[in-house]
Amino acid sequence: MVGPVGFGAPRRALALLLAVTLLASGCASGRGVQPEGGGAPDATAGAPPTPEEEQMRKDANVFNTTVAEGSLVGAGLGILTGVLIGATTGRVDNMVRYGIVGGVAGGILGGVDGYMVAKQQEAGNNRVRVIQAMTRDVQQDNERLKALVESSSKVLDQSKARLAAINDQVAKNQASRDDLDDARARVEQDRDSLQKTLANLKKRRDNYQQAAMKTGGDTRELDQQIQVLSQQIDQLEQNVVAMNQVLAVSKV
Repeated sequence: MVGPVGFGAPRRALALLLAVTLLASGCASGRGVQPEGGGAPDATAGAPPTPEEEQMRKDANVFNTTVAEGSLVGAGLGILTGVLIGATTGRVDNMVRYGIVGGVAGGILGGVDGYMVAKQQEAGNNRVRVIQAMTRDVQQDNERLKALVESSSKVLDQSKARLAAINDQVAKNQASRDDLDDARARVEQDRDSLQKTLANLKKRRDNYQQAAMKTGGDTRELDQQIQVLSQQIDQLEQNVVAMNQVLAVSKV
């Protein structure tokens, strides 16, 4: 029979699980309430972002999930799994022990393994449903990435026009070099935002590819969606390259 001390153990385990879960969700919700521009200050004082820049940064912010957030989510899943496994033994001390071990393992694994655990729990460990759930995730990312490619293309066109105009004005002594520097800084900020998102997207795609291989099932539809994701990543990278070219040409 479990003594009075035993009653505090499950509370500690549940408290730990709740703390990790709240911390992870807090990171995610904190990201969601950032300014629509992605939280970065505008590079040009007195020149607010255009609607196109606002939209691009909002679209990009969807993909800027940090590795830390993935580890926190993995830790939360690990604790939950460990506590549940411990509960099957009928011993409170095992719930605490397995919960701690699961939390550490989940936090370390994060990434692909944390994602796989989440999908398996969501699909009741049914392989077909796991693959279907993963396919839906990639499809959703493809829809969001399509929006980002479109908004970044609009910002690219604006950047070209803005820098061409300011360069012409500087040549005619109608604008100062400082005006040009401000305009360039604005384009550099947009470029930097896209480069960060590109890096996160490539990690995201790699995780999907590794997860697909771990399923051991028919992933043809999933693979097709991942291929579409790769193609759109290439398109976004082309926009980043074009922004660098615009910046190179604008130097005087």
